[in-house]
Amino acid sequence: MNAGNGSSISFQSTQGFDHALVPPGPPVRGSPFARPACQRKTFHALLAAIRAWQTEQMGHPNKSAILVHNERTGGNSLHEAVGSLYGSKSILINSPIDLNIQKKTIVEALFEAPHYVAGHVTLPEFQNALKGIERKDIVFFTCIRDPIERIVSLYNFNLRVPAALGSVYKETAGKGFSYFYFYMVANYPSMVVNSQCRYLSGAGFVEARIALENTFDAVADLSRIDDLLSHVVKLTGGKTTSTAPRLNSNAESASNSEVVRRLVGPALRRKMESDNTEDLVLRECLLNDYDGFFRSNHVPDEVTVEEGEPCAQS
Repeated sequence: MNAGNGSSISFQSTQGFDHALVPPGPPVRGSPFARPACQRKTFHALLAAIRAWQTEQMGHPNKSAILVHNERTGGNSLHEAVGSLYGSKSILINSPIDLNIQKKTIVEALFEAPHYVAGHVTLPEFQNALKGIERKDIVFFTCIRDPIERIVSLYNFNLRVPAALGSVYKETAGKGFSYFYFYMVANYPSMVVNSQCRYLSGAGFVEARIALENTFDAVADLSRIDDLLSHVVKLTGGKTTSTAPRLNSNAESASNSEVVRRLVGPALRRKMESDNTEDLVLRECLLNDYDGFFRSNHVPDEVTVEEGEPCAQS
């Protein structure tokens, strides 16, 4: 990646690739990045909580940290931990519309001092909004999760915080997980159909894999969120003595495999896996190729080849 060459942000990850090779997902109605309306006062209450959470004085980072945040991928824990590094210099974005409204403010803030910016917007949307900011002054990171588990977590979140997804609660409450899933596919597919690939690249698996390796500074599976936090702190030049706050571990957490099995029957799981094939493959690549944690300065292990043995190209 070109994180240290002083160039402005650019995104050319799709160059030279045949988009026809990317398997199409299910039909998408309306805007591919549509999100349900969310009351700003509900969302920004979290920002107020972050700013209030400063019981320890943290080191001052010398770079801005940008979290490309897909829903239900450890965001609250990262907001609390990374946000504490930056104190009041934290900005949360709930949607592309919110980003557009705050774009001028964000750019001015990043020119003034390092900030933590996190949002439910795609990497290309962030890059477009931050044109002119030196790439070397920014750390891009994200966290991904098993897509079936993530959607179950989104379902539980909708029940637990009715205002969070706008009208979704009113339309789906009391009708079960299956109804919720098909409602979201029909009305907000970008949240439940290969959403992680879209967040990483604005497109599918091929582009997301390239963006992961060429643009992001750190990408971790949810299981390695503590390692992600430590690495982001190191890259930004900050100092912290705390780990990521503990993830939700109550009995109904989607991290509980029994909860997922109870809500997602065999037929529905096959449907969800078919809808989210690209996200599943992306996570498998992250787990297999990088042990669940990609770092931009990561050097693959050297392959030792015995004399006379052909070298297989990976």
